Formats: sequence, C-alpha cells, structure tokens
Amino acid sequence: MVEFVIELVVEIFGEALIQGGYSAFGEAFRAKPKSPWVAGIGQLTLGAVTGALSLLVWPHLFLQQAWARWALLIFTPLGVGSVLWAVRKLRERPNPEVAFQRGVVFAFGMSLIRLAFGS
Repeated sequence: MVEFVIELVVEIFGEALIQGGYSAFGEAFRAKPKSPWVAGIGQLTLGAVTGALSLLVWPHLFLQQAWARWALLIFTPLGVGSVLWAVRKLRERPNPEVAFQRGVVFAFGMSLIRLAFGS
C-alpha cells in the first residue's frame, strides 16, 4: 500500500512540475485550444515523455504486483485530474473541468509509459 501512495505522489509531483511550464508548449496548453483533439494528443505526448524521463531516474517500478500496476494506471490519472480540478476551483479560475481533463490525459500517458517500460 505504501508503494501505491509513493507512485501516486511521484506522478502528482511530476504533473505539478509540468504545470509551471505550460505557456511554452503551444496548443496543448492554451486556455481555449483551436482543436481539443490536438491539445489532448499534446497532453498525452507530454505525459509519455515525462514518463520516459522518470524511468531514467526511477527505472524500477515501486509496485511489483501486476494487479496493482494496472490499478495505478486507472486511479492515478483520476487522482491527478481531481487534484488539478480542486486547485483550479479553490483559486476560483474558470473551467475547472478543463484542468481535470488535461490532468487525466497527462497522467494516463505518464502511467502508461511507466507500466509498459518500467521494470
């Protein structure tokens, strides 16, 4: 269970680091993207790249049970999206749903790469 929490915290921390650099990445991070599909692909790609980079630092997955890794693939994106939604809502920013969606897609990409290539 501790490993699950550590993995979740690592992914939330990774998302928080990426949030700071949103303005530099174009369409995926515009407040009102011209194409939500292109923005979603950008978020997914950025999450996958972050997942790959995290494997350079932590090549071994914290969870060794296969069922727990798959559970993490489902629950981590929902957790990250919920945290981003809550932060945006507390800061009284418009469209907290957008923060949730972007967080879910980013964290899914990161989790998927870690699941597929982690040892």
